[in-house]
Amino acid sequence: MSFTIDKQTLEDLELFSRSKDQPSVFRFFADVRTHGGKLALQHMMQSPSNDPEFLQKRVDLIRFVHDQQLCFPFIPGEVDHLEHYYLPLHSPPLHDNYIDSAVDWFRSKVKPNNNYYLAFRGVHFVRNLIQVLDEFCREIGSDFPEFYLNLKLDIEGLLQQKVFRQLAGYHRRLISFRQINHFDYLLRSKGKEEIRKLLNYVYQIDAIESVAQVVRNRNLAFPEFLPGESEDIEIKGLYHLFLEEPVQNDICIGEGKNMCFVTGPNMAGKSTFLKAVGLCIYLAHI
Repeated sequence: MSFTIDKQTLEDLELFSRSKDQPSVFRFFADVRTHGGKLALQHMMQSPSNDPEFLQKRVDLIRFVHDQQLCFPFIPGEVDHLEHYYLPLHSPPLHDNYIDSAVDWFRSKVKPNNNYYLAFRGVHFVRNLIQVLDEFCREIGSDFPEFYLNLKLDIEGLLQQKVFRQLAGYHRRLISFRQINHFDYLLRSKGKEEIRKLLNYVYQIDAIESVAQVVRNRNLAFPEFLPGESEDIEIKGLYHLFLEEPVQNDICIGEGKNMCFVTGPNMAGKSTFLKAVGLCIYLAHI
């Protein structure tokens, strides 16, 4: 069930800015730690919905993160390395045998090789991410939202695969040169989709935590959805997000009271009030 909105209204609401100098609602909520999280948040804000069940699950998820103050302890730089350097690496996977492993390691010491360096770091960062996700998922209980329960199931399934189970159990600070070749070969030849799936979870968590953090810091409210097909709208303490010292207003729209006259002199805030109403309704649908 899609939520339709015309291009002009999108621009009027300033959801996304065309330049870095212009404020935008997206930038207001974009307290993300990764580029992938930024893209996930952008997709979320560009895809409003009219499905009450979907919206309620999304609100419950963000509210849960907000109330529990969850903060997934990943290292953004390591995640960015996997996304932008390790997975796109064009060189073939390292050869999985002792002699080639020793030769690759020795060459990297004599004459540093960028591809070997990226693979070396990539294997360590995949290990770190799996361990962090595994530890995080061990704390997930049955009272967690569906999103986190699915994450836990996927991590448990991933660790059933030999290569990821072995890598997760490798607790030494530096993995040996022999194991670097072994894991790089398996990860880049057979495990790319699994790594991307892990990264997608991280990006979604990053976007969700960003919204929850802004809601907490700005003392914003969560929408509440009425049962049935009622078209009533009631907003209390409404103000525009961009205002530093806003004057809050209430508005109620429903059957028999679906018209509102906004009057006042120039620069009194009429347009800002109307934008705030439209923006509030739009945000309730993401």
